[in-house]
Amino acid sequence: MPNLVKWWFVNYSWIVFLLVLCFLPRLTLSQYDAVDYELENEYDDDQDVHDDQQQQPPPPEATLIPPPPSQALADDKPTIFKLPEHYSVHKSPPLIGGEPIPVDFSMLVFNVFDIKEILEEISLEVNYKLYWKDTRLSNWTKNIDPGQKSATMSTALLHKVWHPDIFIDHIKRVTQPQLISPASSLKIYSDGSLRYTSRILLVLTCRMSFYYYPADTQECNVTMKSFAFSTKQIDLRWRDGIGALLAKSIEVHNFDVALETYPDYLQTTKSNNFSALVFGIKLRRKLSYHIIQTYIPSTMFTVVSWLSFLVPPDSTPGRMAICVTTLLTVTAMFGATKQNTPNVAYCKALDVWMLMCISFIFLSLGEFTIVLKLRKNETKKPDPPKKDEIDVEKNNHVTTGNNASPPGGTNSALIQIDPKSATLSPTPEPVKAVIPPKPTPPPPTKYFLTASKIEKYAPRVVPLLFIAFTCTYWPVLLMMSDYYSLSTDPEMFYSV
Repeated sequence: MPNLVKWWFVNYSWIVFLLVLCFLPRLTLSQYDAVDYELENEYDDDQDVHDDQQQQPPPPEATLIPPPPSQALADDKPTIFKLPEHYSVHKSPPLIGGEPIPVDFSMLVFNVFDIKEILEEISLEVNYKLYWKDTRLSNWTKNIDPGQKSATMSTALLHKVWHPDIFIDHIKRVTQPQLISPASSLKIYSDGSLRYTSRILLVLTCRMSFYYYPADTQECNVTMKSFAFSTKQIDLRWRDGIGALLAKSIEVHNFDVALETYPDYLQTTKSNNFSALVFGIKLRRKLSYHIIQTYIPSTMFTVVSWLSFLVPPDSTPGRMAICVTTLLTVTAMFGATKQNTPNVAYCKALDVWMLMCISFIFLSLGEFTIVLKLRKNETKKPDPPKKDEIDVEKNNHVTTGNNASPPGGTNSALIQIDPKSATLSPTPEPVKAVIPPKPTPPPPTKYFLTASKIEKYAPRVVPLLFIAFTCTYWPVLLMMSDYYSLSTDPEMFYSV
């Protein structure tokens, strides 16, 4: 029997172990459910107690006594106004003393944050204010406290009262920044005057001229006028005679910014005259970018092409490699600069500079081609004498006779043999070999002389011409573009 129990325990104990693992989590969860049930019961008991406390009547001393009617009216002063009877938003206010209604305008430019030259667009962040007077609303603000001169109203009221219909010429988009509500406000004064203030983002079309690029100054005019009301009804003017202003020194990467306000003017049409306000935004391009990125590199490559003058004309591959490499590099640089500007039908100042640099490099290449052609036209030199004609024969031939000469035609030493005595006769003195003189080279031809003169004067004339062009290019460019014409403007912020 003990052996049977032992055998069963050894073979089936793992089944008991698995059953314990399966039922243990359920027991644990049931304990947590019991705890949650107790907590819910406690929460329900507290809620019942709280409800019972709320249902109990308050003590007599906690009873609120309503204030007297006069005090309630003083604390709850009405702030909601109603438009006067027979008020029409479609009818303009009555004239003041027979004169048109003055509409004052003020503008503060906060930022010029995007200038797209290819699209000819400019983006502005401005804060503007409109002031006008509607005498029909003079008694509408009688509920304002005597110590306050104005009351700030909701901008939704703007569409219920008459307001000037101001618009801006050449405008593409107008957006208004907002977080909870649009960035605008409407104030009404006790005499019926109204002031509307708003912060907007303008995207304008600006006609740009690139004749003097990159020393150009772009001027974008912003024209504001009424669309429907003529000068007989409203008179648009700057507030206190002060035009548009810059809020701070505006830092634009490639431009210096200035504002210029023009006098008020009338825009005449076939039907009526309309008053208008104009101010200009002047954008003067900074030269530092193109001086570093374009002018200095192109000048350096032009100077590198002049190093070909130091290479002898016989080294054709080396000289051609310098000229062709610099020519291709400057041509690629010229194409890259044209991608940043609009495709216009006229030639810009930067195009003139790049074309002249290419011309001077091409001049170095053309000079070498002409020299090479002239040197090939030179007459051929005679062939030098052969070596075997001036060498003495190593193997002397035996001849008879005193006046015999070797086949070479030279007076060589001979050995004479007397056949009778069979003895050697004395030999005469050896004669030295005569070397013929070298042929005199022919005089240089006119082609060779011309090529030599070109090689002599080209390294001096070409750099002098480029220096003369540079000294003429910059004064003419800065004077014709009036680059420094705004130097006396206190609102111009400069950097080279």
